[in-house]
Amino acid sequence: MKLKYYFQVNWLKTIWFNFKMLPFKSAVKLPAVIFFNTGTGSLKGKINITPPVSHAMIKIGRCEVSHYQTKTTTLSIDGTVNFAGKASFGRGSALEVRKNGVLSIGRKFRITAGTTIICEQKISIGDEFLSSWDNLIMDSDHHDIVDISGRVINPPCPVTIGNHVWLGCRTTLLKGCTLPDNCIVAAGSVLTRNFTQSNSVIGGCGREQTILRQDINWKE
Repeated sequence: MKLKYYFQVNWLKTIWFNFKMLPFKSAVKLPAVIFFNTGTGSLKGKINITPPVSHAMIKIGRCEVSHYQTKTTTLSIDGTVNFAGKASFGRGSALEVRKNGVLSIGRKFRITAGTTIICEQKISIGDEFLSSWDNLIMDSDHHDIVDISGRVINPPCPVTIGNHVWLGCRTTLLKGCTLPDNCIVAAGSVLTRNFTQSNSVIGGCGREQTILRQDINWKE
């Protein structure tokens, strides 16, 4: 590894985080590496990593986008996070998994910068996921809306993202959103519904959520 890498990592926080969140046999390998400018909130949950476990397979707070150098990455894990392989959370991102939440992340997961994930119930993300900056993924409205009888009419609803999905910048995926394999979400979109057409460009918001183009693929 490059020498610069060692000076970018907060090694004390890295050691503390691994031994707090992982079993000893996994923690000694320091699979999660915490970069500077990363803050931690409540960490009462747990992290599961699918073997094999290797050093620095999960990078948290690494700066990949220059205009995010001064931003802070934040972690709050009271639920469960499942990692299937390598993952990277860029500088300025925020991860919040609440008490009963389960966040499952596939292999080759990458956030370039500034993406927020808030998991109240269930968020599942497939392999080869790529998120640009200023994106938001959440499976709950965080405030109950009730009808005249007092019944909650906006309960949390899972978010499911397929394999090889790319989110353009400033996109929002709200509760109930499902994205198929091999798709692109156009920048600035707000998605709330179930899409099934793979190899497509998806975009829009409100009633204008739609397939913009079909029979495509993308390369990083």
